[in-house]
Amino acid sequence: MTRSSSTTPRSDPQATGPINAPYVVTMSASLNALLYMIGTDLPVNAGLNRPVRIVTKPGTICCVQLPGACVGGQTEYQPRVMEMIMGQVLGPLLPERAAASSGNTSLNFLFGGTDPRTGDYYAHYHFEATGWGGRMSTDGNNATMPPHANCRNTPVEIFELRWPWIHESYRLARDEVGAGRLRGGAGVVRVLEVAADTISVSALSDRANQEPWGLFGGSRRQPHQDRHQPGGKRRVRQLPAAPSGW
Repeated sequence: MTRSSSTTPRSDPQATGPINAPYVVTMSASLNALLYMIGTDLPVNAGLNRPVRIVTKPGTICCVQLPGACVGGQTEYQPRVMEMIMGQVLGPLLPERAAASSGNTSLNFLFGGTDPRTGDYYAHYHFEATGWGGRMSTDGNNATMPPHANCRNTPVEIFELRWPWIHESYRLARDEVGAGRLRGGAGVVRVLEVAADTISVSALSDRANQEPWGLFGGSRRQPHQDRHQPGGKRRVRQLPAAPSGW
């Protein structure tokens, strides 16, 4: 096997917010992308890692040092490295296995409080699904977690049974896919109404400003949006994504 080198010497300095990645996450993303591209019949062991050399610089976004925060390195940075390798680096060499960009954010949605129905405390860490990029042989997958994730869709019934939310809508965002001979996958639209006096919410997401790119002439798709409409008001507020340098 030819030696492969993944080099990130020009990466930005580590950010103030939790979007950085430890070295092991950068390594995992690189190896994961390589496995996607060269096939699934290879044994996943130390022999696979041996020909691969990953070069990073400590103190950067791809090799964070204390006291840098890094939870978003797993959920936001890692899939971006994977898609860069799969689509832009190895895609021209192995077009039959390459894929266009996906929604590529885990849409981390954390919430908690006291359930007014029972008086019990609750907390939940939710990932929302996005669309995967189209490939040479097929359309992109609809409503799927990022390629490196292992989480399933959370049904409406679970949301409303366990936590004080009411669904106004939960559907595929079919009008926002990237067009092409083979289209990109559709993400989802989930509209929630708060069914309690207060729910504390924290969110971490990406790809709200930069559109996912197409491949081999396919078009870009719409970026994701997080919106908030206070009770009794008509105005809907667009929530910001992770800002530059955050």
